[in-house]
Amino acid sequence: MSNKDIDIVYIAVPHGFHYLWISKALKKGKAVLCEKPATLNAEQMKSVQKLAEAKNIFFMEAMKSRFTPAYQEIKTIINNGEIGKIISIDSSFCREISKKTATYHFQPIQGGCLL
Repeated sequence: MSNKDIDIVYIAVPHGFHYLWISKALKKGKAVLCEKPATLNAEQMKSVQKLAEAKNIFFMEAMKSRFTPAYQEIKTIINNGEIGKIISIDSSFCREISKKTATYHFQPIQGGCLL
């Protein structure tokens, strides 16, 4: 990370290592784009935010849906009140995966699959 030709790093390691590598990159003055979840808890995220702000370095969690035109249009429709006031949202994300084929996403120390 000391290479002066590198301006930004993309972090896509298992969730449990995100905070470590985000911190290392920011401390070396590198901008960071990190896969979600950026951190495993609010304390880690506050630390990342504080470090990025103190060094005035770009940091972003990789949430591609934020930039998807359909999501942007939905946000505009909601903000304009075109569908009325939203009072609740019910959503589910279901997929059956056996323990034999489960990845680190299912390990509690990694934050679990929904983090």
